[in-house]
Amino acid sequence: MDVSVIIPTHNKVAELGRCLEAVLGQQLDGSFEVLVCDDGSTDGTRERMETWSSSEPRLRYLRQPNRGPAAARNLGIRHAQAPLVAMTDDDTIPDPGWLRKLVEAVGRPGAVAVEGRVTPGRPLGPAETAPVNDAGGVYLTCNLACRRDALLEVGGFDERFPYAAFEDCDLAAKLRARGEMVWAPEAVVVHPPRALTWRGTIRRLRHWPWVLVTGRRYGYLGWPRYATRHPRARVLWSALVTLPAGRFLEALRGRSLRAALWAAAEPFIALVRAVPEILTFDLESAAFQMDYLNLSAGLPPLGVVIVHYKQPEMLVRCVESLRSCDYPALRIIVVDSASEPASLERLQSRLPGVEWIARSDNVGYTGGNNLGLARAMESGCERILLLNADTECIAPDFLRRLARFLERNPRVALAGPRVYLRGRGEVQNTILRYPSLYRNVLDWAGYRLFPGRYQRSGDRVRVAEMLNGVCVMLRAEAVRQVGAFDPRFFMYVEDADLGWRLRRAGWQVAYVPVDSIIHHQKDEGYDLYGEVSLLIRRNAVYFLRKHGRRAQARGLAALNLLLAVVRICGAGSAKDFQRRWSFVQALYQELGKALRVSLPV
Repeated sequence: MDVSVIIPTHNKVAELGRCLEAVLGQQLDGSFEVLVCDDGSTDGTRERMETWSSSEPRLRYLRQPNRGPAAARNLGIRHAQAPLVAMTDDDTIPDPGWLRKLVEAVGRPGAVAVEGRVTPGRPLGPAETAPVNDAGGVYLTCNLACRRDALLEVGGFDERFPYAAFEDCDLAAKLRARGEMVWAPEAVVVHPPRALTWRGTIRRLRHWPWVLVTGRRYGYLGWPRYATRHPRARVLWSALVTLPAGRFLEALRGRSLRAALWAAAEPFIALVRAVPEILTFDLESAAFQMDYLNLSAGLPPLGVVIVHYKQPEMLVRCVESLRSCDYPALRIIVVDSASEPASLERLQSRLPGVEWIARSDNVGYTGGNNLGLARAMESGCERILLLNADTECIAPDFLRRLARFLERNPRVALAGPRVYLRGRGEVQNTILRYPSLYRNVLDWAGYRLFPGRYQRSGDRVRVAEMLNGVCVMLRAEAVRQVGAFDPRFFMYVEDADLGWRLRRAGWQVAYVPVDSIIHHQKDEGYDLYGEVSLLIRRNAVYFLRKHGRRAQARGLAALNLLLAVVRICGAGSAKDFQRRWSFVQALYQELGKALRVSLPV
């Protein structure tokens, strides 16, 4: 097999038949296959394609729910069997020598991809539109060929681009960083014109937020000739002024009143339909890059650090589930605190191949992870996963996908995946915020009134202030720069402190929506008068005092102490009263140490 031709389609069964006739009639000295990637069509495409593919051995039919053209092309890339992948659209008509010219051009030294000429086939009328590429540098996927190994290396198309617009420019930018994109004007594809419509005008306005993504990633809007340092302002200016004005003047020259009216109305439509989304678009999160093909290898060694404290059966389940992961070079390091020698020996015999760091005392979450981080970095691991012992891996590829995310986003120091709580049905909210006086009060009330708004760990990549430390991957370079965990926290809120220091040093923290583990956290309620409650309250005050927010630290300490005193009034027995009073005394002492930043290590 020499070439795999990918054709995404959605509800264009008539145009698809015309395109397939042209593609299957290509004059190529070699073999090729055609992969039709159906993006959830409902117009009878499935039935027609099943009939066609049964009589044409070169034709393969793939189908997915409607997820957009970028995802449809990635589906084809995953199933392509040839080293060269050519692409066109379902409403095009390639010339008979199209494939042959693409193959010849991509064979040039240093070439990773080739773009061909796209023409409407006749002069466009003033009220018509069609994609055109007459001189190169446009990167239209209706006439493109790429080496499959290069596509795998860059991770394919970014599937967050929801429309057929600028996902091709984004792919081209990634490919150009790895080789030359050759211009082949002899490889011609005809893209027949279509009439300008109100629906088309409104559809065009949906593209602007995704133009911002290329501006944030590469410093230009779509194509390198439109350089910008301020993509949001430039996009607003283009959407409201320059492009509508250009279309208006062009319509006047063509004496098309209808096109002129649409161009004159476009800025006003943009104010309503596009500008609000442009202003609120989460550009920082959208600019992260993902590996959507998930087929690459060659990842660096990875260390997994698990801090264990008297949960032997959970630890065994956690480590054994990790052995199903497909990461090529994995080192599992268990830091054991305060286990009896006989119990530790039994654990070690049950878990061969694990590196152990045994401590006779309880060094806590911070101390244990610091020991594990030091061991992992000493052994050459530049990526380290911190994992709770009460977890179970349910996605063998999540380590590789997280490591690839860090590789593709060099500013990200800490990344965390999607975590399930006690079962696959509930996602644990791992995207958290730094503690503060006003946030603690608002979040306490808001979570009880609007719990759904506090579930931030969804299906989108997101920039975060901090992540819950149940399962996070760290970049060793960042740990060397800002240091590991502050051992004074012992456990709880230490993740906020690390996230704060990383972001202050210019690093990013990111949530990545890939399935990973089940967190088998105990479901026994929150003890207001236990050690966990004491540590959370003390450490939140210590965090604020440590980072220079003295007034907030004093206010939060006073509020916590006041609430603890008030709760004494609700004691139902002398024993309960004594327990609550003991908690108030301990809280008073610990908050005093936190305000003086004199917590013992």
